[in-house]
Amino acid sequence: MRIIEVSPGSAAWRVEISDSERRWKTVRTLIGELPASDLDRCIDAEDFIAEVWKIIGRDGFMGMTLSLAGTDVVWISSECHGGVSEINDLTYNSDTCPAGLGGGWIV
Repeated sequence: MRIIEVSPGSAAWRVEISDSERRWKTVRTLIGELPASDLDRCIDAEDFIAEVWKIIGRDGFMGMTLSLAGTDVVWISSECHGGVSEINDLTYNSDTCPAGLGGGWIV
C-alpha cells in the first residue's frame, strides 16, 4: 500500500485511460494533484484537461474523478486524438460547480 499526500487546499485527481470508448478497457491509471495555486486562479477546465493529456502522452479516452475540498467531486470524460484534447462531459455532485474550475464548461 502507498499513501499519496495532497497539500491542503489542493485537489486530487484520478484518471483511467482506454484505447476505445465503446469497448472500455483500462490501459493506464494515474493519480495526481491540482495545486491550490491553480484553483485559486480558477483554472480553465479545458486547459487543465489538455495538461493532463500532455502528461499522459498518448491518444485515447479518459475518465477522471477530481476530488476537491470537503465533499466536492467533479467527473470529467474526455478524449484526445492527434494531440488535440476535448471534454465530452463534465458533471459535479452539487448545484454549482466547486470553486477553482472555470471556462465554458462551468455554469
